[in-house]
Amino acid sequence: MTKKTDAIKERLQAYAEMRRDHEIQLERLERLRASMEYKSPSFEPVPGGGGGDKDKMTNYVAEVMELEKEIGDDLRIMENERRALDHLIRKIPKADERAVVRMKYFDGMGWTDITRAIFHREPDYKTAARAYQQRTYKLHGSALVSLAKIYISETEKNEKTKPKKSQ
Repeated sequence: MTKKTDAIKERLQAYAEMRRDHEIQLERLERLRASMEYKSPSFEPVPGGGGGDKDKMTNYVAEVMELEKEIGDDLRIMENERRALDHLIRKIPKADERAVVRMKYFDGMGWTDITRAIFHREPDYKTAARAYQQRTYKLHGSALVSLAKIYISETEKNEKTKPKKSQ
């Protein structure tokens, strides 16, 4: 990868990592909720006051609420970044290049699945799958070059229109 594509590629990879972290946090939330159901408190009188199960449940509820808040905050950040990236991606002139970038970074698809999605209608796809995979890599590379140019142009335009701070 050339230096000019590094910034946009890092941003795309950071978004993909955010998306993956979000999926992991959702799975964690599901596990917490499931363990809350499994450990429902017993309300039988306990000599000496008890309350241990109730305290554990309170802790679970607090943990679930905190995690839900974190997930919501992260989701808003992720949605804003996705919109910003998609704004740039829509400016890539070639549809196949746009598709590769979206499938790779937004959908988290692997190279084989991306290749199949783009080229499966080609009559020789099954016999030339490896060649189509190479084409997919080239589409990705040229998409990154196009995206880098767009990103640099947008960044420069934003810098020019940004109000200067008075000192």
